[in-house]
Amino acid sequence: MGKTAEDLRRLFNLLLENLYAQTFAILRSCEIDFDNPPLTPKPLITIAGVTIGSPGNLLGITGNEGSGKSNFLGGMLAGALAKSTQSVDSLGTKVLPNYSGKSVLYFDTEQSEDQLYRNMTIVLQRCALSSPPESFKAYCLTNLSRRERLQVILQSVDKFHHQFGGYI
Repeated sequence: MGKTAEDLRRLFNLLLENLYAQTFAILRSCEIDFDNPPLTPKPLITIAGVTIGSPGNLLGITGNEGSGKSNFLGGMLAGALAKSTQSVDSLGTKVLPNYSGKSVLYFDTEQSEDQLYRNMTIVLQRCALSSPPESFKAYCLTNLSRRERLQVILQSVDKFHHQFGGYI
């Protein structure tokens, strides 16, 4: 019929373009524009100059039982709770202090209430605080079901976001 492989490829691409038109209309708004780079967010947490936490993002720490997750997170929390003039051992991380008094929330699903209390007491000692700021909340969720945990986390994040003008 006088058609080439290139003609077939064009026909097939046209078919896919029509078939996936809605998907690619959505993707257009998500495509990176290399001529207009996005603003770089101010880092909240860095390790060796590499940003691992920035405004608007969640940071998760995972590891085996007993690997030091709570201690590592405690170092970062101490950095966030420290006064602006204070130097705090944040265990190798550089953490921007919470100058604006936004909400800092800690949800623990593994440690007992007693262990969490001891861990948070160490955090407060690291940043020379006798009591936590009002914007800092720590919760032991070990006695709640997964469904209850999700509900209390979502609702408390919403409430404290509005109460303290956001969260870090």
